[in-house]
Amino acid sequence: MAPGRPGRGGAGHVSETTPGLRARVVADRGLFVLDVELAVAPGEVVAVLGPNGAGKSTLLAALAGLLPLRAGHVTLDGDVLDDPVADRFVEPRHRRVGLVFQDYLLFRHLSVRDNIAFGPRARRAASRRAAHAAADAWLDRLGLPGFGPRRPATLSGGQAQRVALARALATDPRLLLLDEPLAALDATTRADLRADLRATLPATGAAVVVVTHDPTDAATLADRLVILEHGCVTAEGTATDLAKDPPTPYVAKLLGADPSPTT
Repeated sequence: MAPGRPGRGGAGHVSETTPGLRARVVADRGLFVLDVELAVAPGEVVAVLGPNGAGKSTLLAALAGLLPLRAGHVTLDGDVLDDPVADRFVEPRHRRVGLVFQDYLLFRHLSVRDNIAFGPRARRAASRRAAHAAADAWLDRLGLPGFGPRRPATLSGGQAQRVALARALATDPRLLLLDEPLAALDATTRADLRADLRATLPATGAAVVVVTHDPTDAATLADRLVILEHGCVTAEGTATDLAKDPPTPYVAKLLGADPSPTT
Protein backbone atom coordinates (compact mmCIF):
# COMPACT_ATOMS: atom_id res chain seq x y z
CA MET A 1 0.00 0.00 0.00
CA ALA A 2 1.29 3.45 -0.83
CA PRO A 3 2.32 5.53 2.21
CA GLY A 4 -0.49 7.67 3.54
CA ARG A 5 -3.14 5.75 1.64
CA PRO A 6 -4.94 3.34 3.98
CA GLY A 7 -7.08 0.64 2.45
CA ARG A 8 -10.80 1.31 2.43
CA GLY A 9 -13.43 -1.40 2.15
CA GLY A 10 -16.80 -1.27 0.50
CA ALA A 11 -17.86 0.47 -2.68
CA GLY A 12 -16.12 3.56 -3.94
CA HIS A 13 -17.68 7.01 -3.93
CA VAL A 14 -19.92 7.71 -6.91
CA SER A 15 -18.59 10.74 -8.76
CA GLU A 16 -20.32 10.41 -12.13
CA THR A 17 -22.74 8.18 -13.98
CA THR A 18 -20.60 7.36 -17.02
CA PRO A 19 -20.72 3.58 -17.51
CA GLY A 20 -17.62 1.48 -18.06
CA LEU A 21 -14.01 2.20 -17.18
CA ARG A 22 -12.56 5.69 -17.09
CA ALA A 23 -9.00 5.92 -15.86
CA ARG A 24 -5.83 7.91 -15.83
CA VAL A 25 -3.19 5.62 -14.39
CA VAL A 26 0.02 7.16 -13.07
CA ALA A 27 1.98 4.49 -11.22
CA ASP A 28 5.59 3.68 -10.40
CA ARG A 29 7.60 0.48 -10.37
CA GLY A 30 11.07 1.45 -9.24
CA LEU A 31 12.38 3.98 -11.75
CA PHE A 32 9.71 3.09 -14.32
CA VAL A 33 6.74 5.48 -14.55
CA LEU A 34 3.46 4.61 -16.27
CA ASP A 35 1.16 7.44 -17.36
CA VAL A 36 -1.84 6.17 -19.34
CA GLU A 37 -5.38 7.36 -20.00
CA LEU A 38 -7.85 4.61 -20.82
CA ALA A 39 -11.60 4.45 -21.41
CA VAL A 40 -13.49 1.21 -22.10
CA ALA A 41 -17.26 1.02 -22.55
CA PRO A 42 -19.43 -1.83 -21.23
CA GLY A 43 -19.23 -4.74 -23.66
CA GLU A 44 -16.18 -3.26 -25.41
CA VAL A 45 -12.95 -5.27 -25.70
CA VAL A 46 -9.71 -3.28 -25.77
CA ALA A 47 -6.38 -4.97 -26.41
CA VAL A 48 -3.25 -3.44 -24.91
CA LEU A 49 -0.03 -4.25 -26.75
CA GLY A 50 3.54 -3.12 -26.39
CA PRO A 51 7.12 -4.33 -26.18
CA ASN A 52 8.49 -5.90 -23.01
CA GLY A 53 8.82 -3.29 -20.31
CA ALA A 54 6.23 -0.95 -21.85
CA GLY A 55 3.99 -1.07 -18.77
CA LYS A 56 1.25 -3.51 -19.74
CA SER A 57 1.40 -5.59 -16.53
CA THR A 58 1.74 -2.43 -14.43
CA LEU A 59 -1.45 -1.10 -16.01
CA LEU A 60 -3.39 -4.28 -15.20
CA ALA A 61 -2.08 -4.30 -11.62
CA ALA A 62 -3.18 -0.70 -11.10
CA LEU A 63 -6.66 -1.30 -12.54
CA ALA A 64 -7.06 -4.39 -10.35
CA GLY A 65 -5.99 -2.51 -7.23
CA LEU A 66 -2.80 -4.53 -6.77
CA LEU A 67 -0.73 -1.36 -7.30
CA PRO A 68 -2.10 1.93 -5.89
CA LEU A 69 -1.84 5.00 -8.09
CA ARG A 70 0.62 7.82 -7.51
CA ALA A 71 -1.69 10.17 -9.40
CA GLY A 72 -4.79 10.01 -11.57
CA HIS A 73 -7.93 8.01 -10.94
CA VAL A 74 -9.74 4.76 -11.70
CA THR A 75 -13.51 4.97 -12.06
CA LEU A 76 -15.79 2.05 -12.89
CA ASP A 77 -19.46 2.67 -13.68
CA GLY A 78 -19.17 5.94 -11.74
CA ASP A 79 -17.60 4.33 -8.66
CA VAL A 80 -14.21 5.82 -7.78
CA LEU A 81 -11.86 2.91 -7.06
CA ASP A 82 -8.62 4.85 -6.72
CA ASP A 83 -8.00 8.59 -6.36
CA PRO A 84 -4.89 9.68 -4.47
CA VAL A 85 -6.02 13.33 -4.25
CA ALA A 86 -9.24 12.29 -2.52
CA ASP A 87 -7.36 9.66 -0.48
CA ARG A 88 -9.74 7.02 -1.77
CA PHE A 89 -8.65 3.46 -2.44
CA VAL A 90 -10.97 0.46 -2.81
CA GLU A 91 -9.21 -2.80 -2.01
CA PRO A 92 -9.11 -5.45 -4.76
CA ARG A 93 -11.56 -7.79 -3.03
CA HIS A 94 -14.19 -5.05 -2.99
CA ARG A 95 -13.84 -4.14 -6.66
CA ARG A 96 -16.14 -5.62 -9.29
CA VAL A 97 -13.08 -6.55 -11.28
CA GLY A 98 -12.18 -10.00 -12.62
CA LEU A 99 -8.55 -10.84 -13.34
CA VAL A 100 -7.41 -13.84 -15.40
CA PHE A 101 -3.70 -14.59 -15.22
CA GLN A 102 -1.60 -16.19 -17.93
CA ASP A 103 -0.74 -19.15 -15.67
CA TYR A 104 -4.37 -19.61 -14.53
CA LEU A 105 -3.63 -19.75 -10.73
CA LEU A 106 -6.39 -22.26 -10.09
CA PHE A 107 -6.69 -23.68 -6.58
CA ARG A 108 -5.25 -27.15 -6.98
CA HIS A 109 -6.94 -28.54 -3.85
CA LEU A 110 -10.43 -27.55 -5.06
CA SER A 111 -12.59 -29.08 -7.74
CA VAL A 112 -13.26 -27.15 -10.93
CA ARG A 113 -16.75 -26.35 -9.66
CA ASP A 114 -15.45 -25.06 -6.33
CA ASN A 115 -12.78 -23.00 -8.10
CA ILE A 116 -15.47 -21.18 -10.08
CA ALA A 117 -17.80 -20.87 -7.08
CA PHE A 118 -15.03 -19.44 -4.91
CA GLY A 119 -15.55 -15.79 -5.88
CA PRO A 120 -19.31 -15.56 -5.27
CA ARG A 121 -18.92 -17.53 -2.04
CA ALA A 122 -16.03 -15.39 -0.80
CA ARG A 123 -18.05 -12.24 -1.48
CA ARG A 124 -21.11 -13.83 0.12
CA ALA A 125 -23.01 -13.02 -3.05
CA ALA A 126 -24.56 -16.49 -3.35
CA SER A 127 -25.35 -19.60 -1.35
CA ARG A 128 -23.24 -22.69 -1.92
CA ARG A 129 -25.99 -24.27 -4.02
CA ALA A 130 -26.49 -21.13 -6.13
CA ALA A 131 -22.74 -20.67 -6.60
CA HIS A 132 -22.36 -24.28 -7.75
CA ALA A 133 -25.30 -23.90 -10.14
CA ALA A 134 -23.73 -20.75 -11.59
CA ALA A 135 -20.39 -22.56 -11.92
CA ASP A 136 -21.99 -25.40 -13.87
CA ALA A 137 -23.77 -22.87 -16.11
CA TRP A 138 -20.46 -21.17 -16.92
CA LEU A 139 -18.84 -24.53 -17.64
CA ASP A 140 -21.63 -25.32 -20.09
CA ARG A 141 -21.30 -21.90 -21.70
CA LEU A 142 -17.54 -22.24 -22.13
CA GLY A 143 -17.65 -25.73 -23.57
CA LEU A 144 -16.81 -27.78 -20.47
CA PRO A 145 -20.06 -29.51 -19.46
CA GLY A 146 -19.59 -32.12 -16.76
CA PHE A 147 -16.14 -30.87 -15.74
CA GLY A 148 -17.29 -29.64 -12.30
CA PRO A 149 -15.97 -32.58 -10.21
CA ARG A 150 -12.54 -32.64 -11.86
CA ARG A 151 -9.34 -31.28 -10.34
CA PRO A 152 -7.14 -28.65 -12.05
CA ALA A 153 -4.26 -31.14 -12.40
CA THR A 154 -6.36 -33.21 -14.83
CA LEU A 155 -7.04 -30.32 -17.21
CA SER A 156 -5.30 -29.39 -20.43
CA GLY A 157 -4.02 -25.84 -20.87
CA GLY A 158 -7.05 -24.78 -22.86
CA GLN A 159 -9.42 -26.32 -20.34
CA ALA A 160 -7.62 -24.66 -17.43
CA GLN A 161 -7.81 -21.27 -19.15
CA ARG A 162 -11.54 -21.71 -19.68
CA VAL A 163 -11.97 -22.56 -15.98
CA ALA A 164 -9.93 -19.49 -15.00
CA LEU A 165 -12.15 -17.34 -17.22
CA ALA A 166 -15.29 -18.90 -15.77
CA ARG A 167 -14.00 -18.21 -12.23
CA ALA A 168 -13.55 -14.54 -13.09
CA LEU A 169 -16.91 -14.22 -14.85
CA ALA A 170 -18.81 -15.96 -12.04
CA THR A 171 -18.28 -12.87 -9.88
CA ASP A 172 -20.25 -10.78 -12.41
CA PRO A 173 -17.40 -8.28 -12.93
CA ARG A 174 -17.93 -4.88 -14.49
CA LEU A 175 -14.29 -4.87 -15.57
CA LEU A 176 -12.52 -7.99 -16.82
CA LEU A 177 -8.72 -8.00 -17.12
CA LEU A 178 -7.02 -10.73 -19.15
CA ASP A 179 -3.24 -11.09 -18.96
CA GLU A 180 -1.92 -12.92 -22.04
CA PRO A 181 -4.88 -15.33 -21.99
CA LEU A 182 -3.75 -17.37 -25.01
CA ALA A 183 0.04 -17.24 -24.77
CA ALA A 184 0.55 -20.66 -23.15
CA LEU A 185 -1.65 -22.61 -25.57
CA ASP A 186 -0.80 -24.63 -28.66
CA ALA A 187 -1.87 -23.27 -32.04
CA THR A 188 -5.07 -25.34 -32.41
CA THR A 189 -6.27 -24.75 -28.87
CA ARG A 190 -5.38 -21.08 -29.19
CA ALA A 191 -7.52 -20.67 -32.31
CA ASP A 192 -10.49 -22.45 -30.71
CA LEU A 193 -10.33 -20.44 -27.50
CA ARG A 194 -9.80 -17.21 -29.43
CA ALA A 195 -13.08 -17.83 -31.26
CA ASP A 196 -14.87 -18.68 -28.01
CA LEU A 197 -13.57 -15.53 -26.31
CA ARG A 198 -14.63 -13.35 -29.23
CA ALA A 199 -18.17 -14.66 -28.85
CA THR A 200 -18.24 -14.63 -25.04
CA LEU A 201 -16.50 -11.43 -23.93
CA PRO A 202 -18.80 -8.76 -25.43
CA ALA A 203 -21.87 -10.68 -24.27
CA THR A 204 -20.82 -10.34 -20.62
CA GLY A 205 -21.49 -6.60 -20.71
CA ALA A 206 -18.24 -5.95 -18.84
CA ALA A 207 -15.55 -3.58 -19.97
CA VAL A 208 -12.71 -5.88 -21.06
CA VAL A 209 -8.98 -5.15 -21.21
CA VAL A 210 -6.78 -7.82 -22.81
CA VAL A 211 -2.99 -7.61 -22.56
CA THR A 212 -1.25 -9.52 -25.33
CA HIS A 213 1.92 -9.61 -27.42
CA ASP A 214 0.14 -11.25 -30.35
CA PRO A 215 -1.36 -8.96 -33.02
CA THR A 216 -3.58 -11.77 -34.32
CA ASP A 217 -5.10 -12.29 -30.88
CA ALA A 218 -5.55 -8.53 -30.51
CA ALA A 219 -7.12 -8.01 -33.93
CA THR A 220 -9.47 -10.99 -33.47
CA LEU A 221 -10.58 -10.31 -29.91
CA ALA A 222 -10.60 -6.54 -29.61
CA ASP A 223 -12.72 -3.71 -30.90
CA ARG A 224 -9.81 -1.33 -30.42
CA LEU A 225 -6.05 -1.53 -29.87
CA VAL A 226 -4.05 0.59 -27.43
CA ILE A 227 -0.29 0.59 -27.94
CA LEU A 228 2.02 1.27 -24.99
CA GLU A 229 5.67 2.23 -25.40
CA HIS A 230 7.91 3.44 -22.57
CA GLY A 231 4.97 3.81 -20.20
CA CYS A 232 2.82 5.96 -22.50
CA VAL A 233 0.13 5.44 -25.16
CA THR A 234 1.70 5.95 -28.58
CA ALA A 235 -1.20 4.73 -30.73
CA GLU A 236 -4.87 3.86 -30.45
CA GLY A 237 -7.42 2.63 -32.97
CA THR A 238 -8.53 -0.41 -34.93
CA ALA A 239 -5.92 -2.79 -36.28
CA THR A 240 -6.90 -1.81 -39.82
CA ASP A 241 -6.48 1.91 -39.21
CA LEU A 242 -3.17 1.51 -37.40
CA ALA A 243 -1.80 -0.73 -40.14
CA LYS A 244 -2.70 1.86 -42.77
CA ASP A 245 -0.82 4.64 -41.00
CA PRO A 246 1.48 3.28 -38.26
CA PRO A 247 2.64 6.14 -36.01
CA THR A 248 5.80 4.42 -34.72
CA PRO A 249 8.27 1.81 -36.00
CA TYR A 250 7.07 -0.61 -33.30
CA VAL A 251 3.47 -0.38 -34.53
CA ALA A 252 4.59 -0.85 -38.12
CA LYS A 253 6.59 -3.96 -37.23
CA LEU A 254 3.81 -5.33 -35.00
CA LEU A 255 1.17 -5.05 -37.70
CA GLY A 256 3.42 -5.85 -40.65
CA ALA A 257 2.94 -2.41 -42.16
CA ASP A 258 5.18 -0.03 -44.04
CA PRO A 259 6.86 2.14 -41.37
CA SER A 260 7.33 5.05 -43.73
CA PRO A 261 4.91 7.94 -43.16
CA THR A 262 2.01 8.31 -45.57
CA THR A 263 1.88 11.33 -47.85
